[in-house]
Amino acid sequence: MYRTHFNVQPDGRVSDAASESGDGCVQQALRTWVTTFSYAPLRTTTPVAFDWMIVTATRSN
Repeated sequence: MYRTHFNVQPDGRVSDAASESGDGCVQQALRTWVTTFSYAPLRTTTPVAFDWMIVTATRSN
């Protein structure tokens, strides 16, 4: 699981993206991705945390 913390600013922009689980390429990609998110305007800066899980699926016949 990869946890990414960030703040949603009052204008809806994301800032301060940080990974709880290190600084590998997956964590860097998730931090970069969350900074592209846009939220509806808020009254105050709001902290957010997302947990990402890798899921492997197989197809059975």
